[in-house]
Amino acid sequence: MKFNIVEEDTGVYGRIEEIPDGEDIATCFICNANPDPEFDGPLKYCSASHRELHEIDDVDRVDENILEFHPFRVLYRPEVGRYMVASRDLQPGEVIFSEEPLAMGPSHDALPCCLDCMKPANGFVCPQCQMPVCEEMCALGEEHAKECDILSRLKEKKIIDDFTEPSKIYWVITTLRCLQWRDADPEKYAIIQRMMDHNKEWKLDKESSWSLYNENVVSFLIDKCGLDGQYTEEEIFHALGVLDVNSVKINSGAQVVNGHGLYPLTSLLSHCCISNSKTVLKSDYSLDCKTTSFIRAGEEITKQYTSPLEPTQMRQEKLRSGWYFNCRCTRCLDPTEGGSFTSATRCLRCGDGTIMPNNPVDFKPTSIWKCQTCGHTSNLEAINKLISYFLEKLKQPEVRSSVGALEDMLEKSARLFHPSHYVVTLVRIKMNVAYIDLTHRMFGDGGDHADEQEPAEVYMRRKELLDDIHKVIELVDPGLSRRRGLSLFEMSTCHLQLGRLLYESERFPLEEFIQLINNEIPSLTEAIECLSDAREGTNENQIHYRAECALHEAEVMQRLLEQKNKALGTAGAGAAILPPAQSS
Repeated sequence: MKFNIVEEDTGVYGRIEEIPDGEDIATCFICNANPDPEFDGPLKYCSASHRELHEIDDVDRVDENILEFHPFRVLYRPEVGRYMVASRDLQPGEVIFSEEPLAMGPSHDALPCCLDCMKPANGFVCPQCQMPVCEEMCALGEEHAKECDILSRLKEKKIIDDFTEPSKIYWVITTLRCLQWRDADPEKYAIIQRMMDHNKEWKLDKESSWSLYNENVVSFLIDKCGLDGQYTEEEIFHALGVLDVNSVKINSGAQVVNGHGLYPLTSLLSHCCISNSKTVLKSDYSLDCKTTSFIRAGEEITKQYTSPLEPTQMRQEKLRSGWYFNCRCTRCLDPTEGGSFTSATRCLRCGDGTIMPNNPVDFKPTSIWKCQTCGHTSNLEAINKLISYFLEKLKQPEVRSSVGALEDMLEKSARLFHPSHYVVTLVRIKMNVAYIDLTHRMFGDGGDHADEQEPAEVYMRRKELLDDIHKVIELVDPGLSRRRGLSLFEMSTCHLQLGRLLYESERFPLEEFIQLINNEIPSLTEAIECLSDAREGTNENQIHYRAECALHEAEVMQRLLEQKNKALGTAGAGAAILPPAQSS
């Protein structure tokens, strides 16, 4: 039995109501077709290929001769549709499932790229359709073949000569790759047909966007590519809608542009503002779904669609705009947001109180926000205006790159918002980056103070910022999440550099420095675990490598200092055996 906190008619944050567990699905778990009794397993399957989505690959089985299944079940509730739950207890870092994309391609804002491997365009074009590809092998590649013949039908070929701007012709690529399964593999296309597209809401809420895609994708394919009679407008719009609400972003790395992929099992994961899983893209664009925290058998497996650092009203707006639903997770229903207070503001009337919403899921401009100490009230419109003011300020180059301007913003925002509010945390993040850039400019190669040691005071300030940032992340993005891994790395390396500078200047006793290293080694180890699955070429992969180097350096330093401490028999100073400190 699950629980949901619901709103009373009074609009006050409410009571707890039991929600019946979901129902087992009597049809194929992935496409909704009638099941075939020939294909046994924990779920219902209509075909061998759909059961294979649930099967663990031979190489990952304990016994390759015994059929094993990924540890999840799929259930149904009317208010959410299909969703995924754990079929057994799952430990942090465990792979829940692995899968290949049904379709993938460049995102609609991607710069011109090779249509086979998605590397940035280099000027070479496919001899047949005149679209950018890397080389002749890519022109003949499997991915590009899915649309090459259709794009070749254009009477006027789309010649792309500006590689610095996105081109609308890329909007049709992944859509075509979805549609081609209708004839090439009906079982795969059945999965796409089952997926929700939210096209009614899209057309109603975003009429201009609907018209834009109607012109640049639907009409383009039917009229200019000669697909009238092959695909209907409804089929094309359904593929567009499915990609809009179900695709996974493929962030650009060192070698590829931004893209998106459609992953059938991942589409079953519901959103939760504090999730228990993450999706991990590998170099071949296959995907692993891994747990970030312990999941009990029967517990829903969830992922985050939005940033967990943002306040409830911002997350909800993005969920309504991008996925057409209102979240009712325990965090959204809690005015304190699980004790993180990322939405809360300070009360200027009494000076000590915290202003929070009476009903955290009432998003009318007039909804009441109340001070918990003196009872003073405000409303959502005023709160949002305050947030918008600071966010607009942070967009200004002269602010976000200036330590002085950001210090001023932090002082002002801390007077108006709770210390853990999203705005305050965002200012701290920008300040940390600004301090790093400043020290590199001053003390790095070519700087005016390149021959001097970086001042410990900079690391002291960064330590304060990073510690405060990490406290929020521990609450809103816990476990083996990427964001927590990055935060642990930044925080731990800053602590170690500060400790080292203080020790070398004889301002930090040897035994305390050893204790600091002992405390930071587990944090670096956990950061490495959080980022261990980062895809090659991404920023996270570089941070993972740097965390491994930092851990190795800390362990070497630990051994040298313990030897020194043992030899001295006291907590004496002196750092002659240590290499010079390096900036994090």
